[in-house]
Amino acid sequence: MIEQAQTEERNSWSWLTIELALYGLILALALALRLGGLSIRVMGVTEAAETWQAWRLVQGEAPQGAYSPLLLSAQALLFALFGAGTWSRAWCPH
Repeated sequence: MIEQAQTEERNSWSWLTIELALYGLILALALALRLGGLSIRVMGVTEAAETWQAWRLVQGEAPQGAYSPLLLSAQALLFALFGAGTWSRAWCPH
């Protein structure tokens, strides 16, 4: 009975490999650097224009000018879910 419990315990973590753990660590580090550095720099002109287009879309207005449809959709979704702000803007790369 004890051996079976120990075997089940080992099998419950069998999906976690060193490779997956390293990918998780890299992802966590990248996220920490991205969100931790929000107050270090201001938005560039291109980044501000893309963010403004997403905000317009959430407000029910049509976006104008050149924009990336994928980036616009991702930012608009984040703005709709979490509200427009520096934090929700930073989740999408520019």
